[in-house]
Amino acid sequence: MMKLPTNLPTYATGLKQVLTALRAKPPVCGINPEDFEWQTSYAIQQDSNNLISLKELGYSLKDYEDSILAMTSFKGPCKILTNAGEILLREICLNLEIYARSSNFIISKRTRAADSHSKFIYDMIRDRNFLLNLSKIAQAPLIPHLIRNAATQVNYYYPEDDDCQDKKIAKWHVDGMNFVFNILLSDVAEFEGGDFIYFKGPASQFSLRQNDDLVMTSPSKHIGDTIYVHGSKVFHAVTPVTKGKRVSIILSMYCPYLPEMDSNTFWHVAGDDGVPATLKSWGAFKTAKKRGHAAYSSIGCAPITWEDLA
Repeated sequence: MMKLPTNLPTYATGLKQVLTALRAKPPVCGINPEDFEWQTSYAIQQDSNNLISLKELGYSLKDYEDSILAMTSFKGPCKILTNAGEILLREICLNLEIYARSSNFIISKRTRAADSHSKFIYDMIRDRNFLLNLSKIAQAPLIPHLIRNAATQVNYYYPEDDDCQDKKIAKWHVDGMNFVFNILLSDVAEFEGGDFIYFKGPASQFSLRQNDDLVMTSPSKHIGDTIYVHGSKVFHAVTPVTKGKRVSIILSMYCPYLPEMDSNTFWHVAGDDGVPATLKSWGAFKTAKKRGHAAYSSIGCAPITWEDLA
């Protein structure tokens, strides 16, 4: 448990979220030249130990049915890539900072739609072996999220400096996405601060003043350390980096068998990407949700079924 930093804010909701969306800028376009090729052997399988289910987090049958309560709410840190895969992904994501934009919504500085800039990342998140490993952690068959701008995001954290008076942080928030993997791409020797913290209880009970003893710190310290969080059900944040630089990539996934479970709202997505870009992707997302398991064919791999997770 830990005491919360008093200067760590909570993300905008309601009218403030709408106003943030109206000011937000769209992601930067461009393809980054790279000499790295994804290999399916970079994906490694994780065991199903040390999973915290939604039921164990405090959700009950009045919230969701048994099959949903059995899904994982939190796991980590764990490894989902070999050392070679981690090193390549790190170098790629460091290079993608040229496409980063600043934001006042949740993450201060981030590159959205990272797989549109990198063929390595594009192939990685569409590799069936890689997706199967992620699906076993989440306890749900997964594909990259259908809202592409949100499916892959690289976050960059620095101490405050002369150019920006605000520290680069991740505010307290829940995600629009349900199935979220946070891969650390910096080593503990490269930065200070930057702790991944989360509220160990249902999102509806999130209260900083009353529940400080339910705020936990994940011991992620090394390149490749991965935290899985059921993003829409677990409040989480990253504390300010006080020295050095912290980089991570966020992979947001979608379960094509449970389209009604998706927690995204238009204004949550628009808070990051602005209204025009979100209007373009939102209609396509609503149409794509109707495909069910056929969504796997659109990414070029055989469907992952519930039976595959056993």
